[in-house]
Amino acid sequence: MKCKSTKDERFDSIYRSCALDVYHACLHFTNDDNLAEEVTQQAFVNFYERLDKMGSDWEPEHLRAYIIHAAKNLACNYYRSAKREVAEVDEDETEDSPRLARPEEIVESAEDSYFRERERALAKKLSDDILADLKESHESWYEVFHMMYYSDKTHDEISEELGITKDVLYSRLHRAKRWIHKNYKEEFDDTTGSV
Repeated sequence: MKCKSTKDERFDSIYRSCALDVYHACLHFTNDDNLAEEVTQQAFVNFYERLDKMGSDWEPEHLRAYIIHAAKNLACNYYRSAKREVAEVDEDETEDSPRLARPEEIVESAEDSYFRERERALAKKLSDDILADLKESHESWYEVFHMMYYSDKTHDEISEELGITKDVLYSRLHRAKRWIHKNYKEEFDDTTGSV
């Protein structure tokens, strides 16, 4: 008999605690039992694949909100895809055909709102960390980067204020972007990436 890994045990626990809620959220978006089951299954497959990257410090209610949010995104993607397919189908549809919920009919839940605010807070913290680290490591790059993205000044105004040519400005900006990408790509992907 093979012992389950910690990851598998954690996944099983999360699955048991919220699979029904995820299914109901998907059903709300799709209005179709089979499609809701398919979306729920895909959401949990995606979640399982990302579970190692998520760390163990996530609270169960945060993981539940995360999975539901991811499932709703998948359901919306199915809706968009189905909408494109429906546009290609003849007008021979019957009244009994299941109808997908339209995006304007979808009301944001408290979980969605909480998850969106959590994402914003994580993105803000990451942005602050990146800027602080860039300032400490390469102050001249930080100066250019900060002025370019946090002021309404033109390239000419920034060049003049810093006493550098526009070529130097573009070079520092390019180096700052490469440095950020090299040092923070994984954190950025985890914070803003899709499921």
